[in-house]
Amino acid sequence: MKNVLEVPLAGLSIILNVDAKFYIVLVVMIALILLSAFFSMSETAFSSASDVKLRVAIEDRRHGAKKALQLYDSFDKTLITLLIGNNLVNVALSTLAVLWFAELIQNEDWVSLISTLSVTVVLLIFGEIVPKMLAKRNPENISIRVAWIIYVLSIILWPFVMFFVGIQKLITIKQEETQDTMQEDELEVAIDQMEDTGAIEHDEADLMRKTLDLNDRSVKDIMTPRVKMEVLDVMAPLEEVKDFMMDNAYSRIPVYKKDKDHMIGVLHVRDFFPALIKNPKLNWKRLIRPVKFVAATMKVDALIQEFQESKTHIAMVIGEYGEVIGLVTLEDAMEELFGEIYDEHDIIGEDDLKFEKLEDGSYLIDADMFVDDAFEKMGIGGVPLDAPAKLSTWLFEKAEDLPEVGFSFEYLSVYTSEDEETSEYQDYAKMLKISVAEVLDHRITMAKIELRDATEEEIEAYKEDSEED
Repeated sequence: MKNVLEVPLAGLSIILNVDAKFYIVLVVMIALILLSAFFSMSETAFSSASDVKLRVAIEDRRHGAKKALQLYDSFDKTLITLLIGNNLVNVALSTLAVLWFAELIQNEDWVSLISTLSVTVVLLIFGEIVPKMLAKRNPENISIRVAWIIYVLSIILWPFVMFFVGIQKLITIKQEETQDTMQEDELEVAIDQMEDTGAIEHDEADLMRKTLDLNDRSVKDIMTPRVKMEVLDVMAPLEEVKDFMMDNAYSRIPVYKKDKDHMIGVLHVRDFFPALIKNPKLNWKRLIRPVKFVAATMKVDALIQEFQESKTHIAMVIGEYGEVIGLVTLEDAMEELFGEIYDEHDIIGEDDLKFEKLEDGSYLIDADMFVDDAFEKMGIGGVPLDAPAKLSTWLFEKAEDLPEVGFSFEYLSVYTSEDEETSEYQDYAKMLKISVAEVLDHRITMAKIELRDATEEEIEAYKEDSEED
């Protein structure tokens, strides 16, 4: 082994003892390994970080959080910076490793092989696996801690970064513009993650989920049916209108001409009584305001937007043949988000929607009850994804005609639930017979549900249908 080493540097020759060179190169290589670990850890941290958590950190005034979010938002440039730094470090480490092992091993044929294997193993463990595992556990904190270092490095390497950004744009094939909005299921997962991590409160998460559900509910699911509408005949005399307005607690009353299929407008309480005080013999028809008409199939989120744009609070609901089938208000839509909104005229009680278990084990249920609420009260799962909101609507769609008492259909509910005694999860299959129990004015008011265990044949048929779908 040589006793001295001549290192050319800027045209000079520096003579080092072997022992001194050995330790200097070793220290430099360790530093390069740490730098490689730093770059790998930073790359994983920024790729795994949550922008929501970074924004929370900004609100908490954590030093470096704003810079971390800035680097996160320009991730492509940040990634190129980290890759350039990591590759420079790895190349330097490999070069020094060859020189270092050349001093230890006399056989030059083995130097390249041993140095390559050693550097590969060390970088794989300490430069990749370990730092990336650490970064994955707490990406936001690490991103915040290293943000300013990466930012300074990106300024130093800016010409190289922009060069590679330009190459990326040149070699990228232009694709058709694709929708960059998240799908509903992806949004639901994101909401769950934000709730689990504490980024948002449970109430906020619940409100966001209900907002997503608005796209699944139609106006027909939340409207007041035609038979329950409180309406005024345009030919009604003033005294009759006055008595009607005083006896009803609604602030807006639809007005029709001849029949309910010919709605001509809405009479507002706030217009009627002040005008009546000023003129006891007023022509109340002049106070009628225009009314909006919406399709029964319109989604609730679109309805809310329609109300906002038109600055109205009530609309008549039109069926597929152009007939008026009900009315819907802004309050109805808002209740889908915030639950039942009670005002001073509402009666709050448990008997509003009847739910009764009969002696034979079947259930007598108000048909205005939501399907998922009915299933929950019966203690079963497997709520059909394609079923409408209310039992009455579900029965009406299955009947495909005017509903009659006694009409029924069957539904197989397959679900998994925790056993109360064993605390273990078990699979259940229940056959439901859902029938019309009461009809008033062509409207389903009461439903009956009978439960029984599904047979093997029914379960097999269900599995076959599921496989075909």
